[in-house]
Amino acid sequence: NCKSCTAVCSQLAASGQLKDAKPDFFNLPFNASGCTESLSDYEGTSAVARGGDYDVKQRVAEHQDMFCFTQAECALAAGDPGNFKPGHGCPNKGNEPRGYCRAPDPNIQLQNPIAGVKTIKDLRSFIALMFNVAMGLIIITAAIFFVWGGFKYMLSGVTKEIQTAKETMVNSVIGMVLGLSAYAILANVAPNTINLQTFDIDMINKLNFYNVVYCRDIVPTPKFADAGPPTEPKPFSTTNASGFPLTIDKTKCGTEYFIEGSDSQAVCMGQSCEDGGMCIACSAGLASGCKTTSAHEYRCSDCKIGGNVVAQERWKPDTVWYFLFCDKGSGDDYDIKLESMAEFEFHLSDDSKTSSSGSSGYVTAVCVSDKKGPGKAAFKMTVPEVRNFFDVQCKDMTGPTSNRGMLMLAFIDQEITTDISGVEAALDNKSDIMTGLNCGLGVGGPPLCALSLLYSSQQDNFYFPMNKNMCNTNIFQTSVPFNQQLMRAIAGSEKNTMRDIMRTMYKSKTDDKDIYKDIVSQAWTPEETVKLIEQGMSQSCGFSASHSGETTKLIAE
Repeated sequence: NCKSCTAVCSQLAASGQLKDAKPDFFNLPFNASGCTESLSDYEGTSAVARGGDYDVKQRVAEHQDMFCFTQAECALAAGDPGNFKPGHGCPNKGNEPRGYCRAPDPNIQLQNPIAGVKTIKDLRSFIALMFNVAMGLIIITAAIFFVWGGFKYMLSGVTKEIQTAKETMVNSVIGMVLGLSAYAILANVAPNTINLQTFDIDMINKLNFYNVVYCRDIVPTPKFADAGPPTEPKPFSTTNASGFPLTIDKTKCGTEYFIEGSDSQAVCMGQSCEDGGMCIACSAGLASGCKTTSAHEYRCSDCKIGGNVVAQERWKPDTVWYFLFCDKGSGDDYDIKLESMAEFEFHLSDDSKTSSSGSSGYVTAVCVSDKKGPGKAAFKMTVPEVRNFFDVQCKDMTGPTSNRGMLMLAFIDQEITTDISGVEAALDNKSDIMTGLNCGLGVGGPPLCALSLLYSSQQDNFYFPMNKNMCNTNIFQTSVPFNQQLMRAIAGSEKNTMRDIMRTMYKSKTDDKDIYKDIVSQAWTPEETVKLIEQGMSQSCGFSASHSGETTKLIAE
């Protein structure tokens, strides 16, 4: 963790572990605090020490006895609170004592029902069942022989036959008595034959593994225990006394929390801010009260939606729009209404850039708040205006395939020259694109159409529609880039308006891929949009923009 990505990559290349290894992305500044290496170890890179006095401590892994349960946990897992065995060296969980939990006897499905019984619990149940069946057979058999002996006794006229009939009746009674006395005889002669012991197997408690930043991202939401800030981590053993008493609304920004049902290494960041703002890393430069610029220090910001934006130098973030929409119909009946909700413009300078050997890029942030300020945009609409759009203006935009909500649109300014080496490489490596793509231009056919699109993609700017599931992802991997040439070819659009982009998305669907549906189905709902403006909700939604030489192929496809 003390080494930059560039340094690690260079070492791997030098050792021969990776053939032709080289950094594919620019090197973000890292926190060298606590590292034994010095910056001189990273000659040739832009690695710089950041974080100041924010000295993040590594959490100590602590042993956990996974056989330990509380009585409530045992009752839930085993189905019977009587299976709980307190003690066994298990520490308490707050005020709740813990111990081992005996595994319940399994339900065994009989292949062929016996005397109407289809399911048994264990070997003891099976033996008991067979014993009861045997007792029934003995009684029935004895009764049959007794009746048969009595029948012969009444009808026999010869002394010998009468004597035989008497013996049959006596023997059947003796057999019945012996059968019914078998349990008592075994209990006195060989008691171990009737005292069958069940298997005493201790259950293993469930352990959840989490890899999240914010506690609110865990679904379903568990309870939490204070784990301290990253600079002063508390030991996991403190939960023995405290338990996990905190609900999600009690977690605070800047403090990490242990997660109930997980281990000592699983922590998440609280996100509650007193003013209802957004908890964000200090590296974004938007939070107030930050002591450092460390990516591990979190403080509250008055941003309602926003986050870090990281991009390669050739993909310069320009503008992000937030807009409301509602659509109607399908096919030729498709229609859509749009309303701009916020617009954030990036004002990037050389100070926004970071670089490493061989590559460079931008590290900035987007922020939309109640009020406009330095580095912040403001919502253009109030809650009543948002409700009016969805409830009144969209009233006639209903149907079985209609959608409504809020989406983002990121505009990336591609700052490159007219070098078309990428186009030539794409044409050489993806010749099937040339025969598979038909832009409907008529003259020249698919090959010239593909060449036109590829060439224009090297010089044009891109629009990336984003939904809530695309937050904090690489939009080249999760979204779909649209440029002017594509919008003209697919939808006949001559402008770059939001309506043109949405219509182009709608017309881009194929038999096996519906881009439009994939994006609008995960839009922020009207209720979530209202909560963003109000104090009840904030949304961390930054993005990165980078690719590995596959952009021209992506556009062609």
